Amino acid sequence: MATSLIPFLFHKLILTSEGIQIVNARNNIHHLRWSEIGKYKEHEVLQIFKIYDKQSKLVYAVDFKAENFPLLSIQFRQRFAPIAVAVHEPQVIHENDLKEVLNSYPLPYRVDIAHTRREYDALLASAAPKCVVLLGGLHDIENHSISPRTLATSPAEIIALAATFDVSEWASAETIDNARRDLGNSLGRWPTDTPERSLSVHPSGMDAWLSGDTCAAVLPTTSSWSAPAYLPFADLDQCPAPYIHVALAKRWHEQFGAEIVAITSYTVEFKVGRPPTNRAACEQLAWEHLLYAPECLGEDAILDYAHSLKDTATWFFLWD
Repeated sequence: MATSLIPFLFHKLILTSEGIQIVNARNNIHHLRWSEIGKYKEHEVLQIFKIYDKQSKLVYAVDFKAENFPLLSIQFRQRFAPIAVAVHEPQVIHENDLKEVLNSYPLPYRVDIAHTRREYDALLASAAPKCVVLLGGLHDIENHSISPRTLATSPAEIIALAATFDVSEWASAETIDNARRDLGNSLGRWPTDTPERSLSVHPSGMDAWLSGDTCAAVLPTTSSWSAPAYLPFADLDQCPAPYIHVALAKRWHEQFGAEIVAITSYTVEFKVGRPPTNRAACEQLAWEHLLYAPECLGEDAILDYAHSLKDTATWFFLWD
């Protein structure tokens, strides 16, 4: 399985005259000197730097502000000093820019800008019982507009297909056994004590988006599990078909009270009302997550990931 992006999504990158500091959410710092860096490349759409050391070990650093990319690229190439910090800065979206994007990339439902969490909460209240889903930024709106035209399948058709999809067969014992063999000896173990919570899993993109301006859609449905029918993905690596998103979201809503709160161009985030409470349910759910989005494990083994599901209120999935 490829190295996952998820553990690195919320790191901070600090460039110095000596090299790079990677600071994680616990403020632990990993130093990488310029002399140790073998190469790097940029993924501008996801705003991720992929940095390789001399041993070809992959280190990710993330900058959420797109405007920093040209500057940071120059600093990488020329190793500038003094310190430059790439941190998450609040996104700013102007009404006129949103109107311009929607004129070019129309969506068949209402889209608002939530400038603050309070505005988002007010939108939830005013739109009820309709479903409100965070979309991200303006580029996400463009992608959400293009995908339905690419797929040429209506939301009603996607929901109908989901109703015929057998999730139990899709996540059958045979399928899980095949996935287990693919993982080999890297299954991990079910912790016997209370382990330190891994940062590899369950980040909340929603918290980051609501620290600034973010776009939110009011969908013509009262069920969040049907949201992927209105906001389908197209042409993402290892990403299931839209009707599978819907079928799994409905299953997880019924079993665990999971509600979809955000669908960007590349991610889906759930808030979970009733997380699983026993090992068997956690392990089954972990395998379903792995089959749904292989990046979900991060750097964790499957049993460590399963254990983490016992007490988490957020599930975060990403496709590249």
